[in-house]
Amino acid sequence: PLRDRLEDLPSLVQRMLDNTTNQKHWIDNATLLAMARHNWPGNLRELQNRLSQAVLLSRSLRIQPEDMGLLQTTVPMQSDRYSLQAFRARADREAITTSLSLTHQNISAAARLLKISRVSFYRLLDKHRLTPPSAKNHNNADPDRGQGETS
Repeated sequence: PLRDRLEDLPSLVQRMLDNTTNQKHWIDNATLLAMARHNWPGNLRELQNRLSQAVLLSRSLRIQPEDMGLLQTTVPMQSDRYSLQAFRARADREAITTSLSLTHQNISAAARLLKISRVSFYRLLDKHRLTPPSAKNHNNADPDRGQGETS
């Protein structure tokens, strides 16, 4: 979802603006901040629609939050979404899933790739409530077969 990839927002917006009009519209920092606070339930389609609307409604080449139907307010301080802990948690989850993908779900190799112990890797899996690959395979196993049996 777009709300989980806010770091890509400036480049996405610029690319969409370049494709929408032959005039050189641009987004100021206040608008980018308002866009980062928006939840984007409609994902990229909503972003494209709001940008198209803004290009039509804007009185200048600078697109402002009101042109996109976004209120320009301050970042809510109670929002955990922008806390350092939330950013670190997202980075941890990304590192775990990427390392598992690169190592074909091999936990030992994924831990080595991240330069941490297997125990630390399992702790991260538990902390972020991610299912270890062996547990996924175990849950999908044939229920009629015993654990110690092989074919």
